Amino acid sequence: MFILIHKIKSIISILSHKMNFFIHPIKSIKRYLIFKNSLFLVYALGKTGSTSVQYTLIKEFPLNKVLHVHTLNSKFWWTEWNRNFLLEKKAKSSISKKKYKKIYIFTTIREPISWAISDYFQNQKSNPKLLSSKSTEEIIKEIRNYRRDIATTWFQNDFEKFTGKNIFEECFDKEIGYKILSIDNKIKCVIIKQSKLSQIGALSLSEFLNVKIDNLVTANKTENNTFLNNIYNNIKIIYKEKKDQLDMQVYSQYVQHFFDASEIKQIKNRYS
Repeated sequence: MFILIHKIKSIISILSHKMNFFIHPIKSIKRYLIFKNSLFLVYALGKTGSTSVQYTLIKEFPLNKVLHVHTLNSKFWWTEWNRNFLLEKKAKSSISKKKYKKIYIFTTIREPISWAISDYFQNQKSNPKLLSSKSTEEIIKEIRNYRRDIATTWFQNDFEKFTGKNIFEECFDKEIGYKILSIDNKIKCVIIKQSKLSQIGALSLSEFLNVKIDNLVTANKTENNTFLNNIYNNIKIIYKEKKDQLDMQVYSQYVQHFFDASEIKQIKNRYS
């Protein structure tokens, strides 16, 4: 039942943003014509701000094709059937179409520990009674063992498998918080830090697409789910990592590449 409700809410949100066409029809048509042979692909792990980027693109380009996937190598992450298989199949079908001469990839990133906490709660939403029956200690233990390496290895095991690009060979300005790069003659990509989305999200999208984006749509916050709110906020405050696990995260190639010394210090202080 929860999955159905979540799907309905998602469809309603998408349709409401597409209604922006009726508010700005001329702008929408002009932008459609500019990007009519382009595919907008929001390609990032969940709980990294990617839905905000998706809804922003749908609002700003209501007539253009916008897809949202968390993986294009789903068999690596899941052995059983998963809705990500269907999303991946749909995306790859669109990518292969000759009509799309350009593909714009939008990838958001987040530090791996807060990601794991948020993603854990996201996947508990379908069974709130079970979650509420667990003690704080049980939840913390489950988070410590929860999909530990996905955030830190997603670029190697997913992004690189699809694009052929080793992202760690590209310089990333950790202070600015975003990077625009060309994968090849067809594919361009922008990588944006989730922690800076509210400050530089619209700016980075504007620069990437060479089109004015006024503001970023806020969407899909775990805190907005009332039945999770109290438990989630409490865990965020008290959660600590074991030293070996914390070191494994902060000294990973992923964290060292995308986060500066002050951000890494904050991660250590928060979770140690």
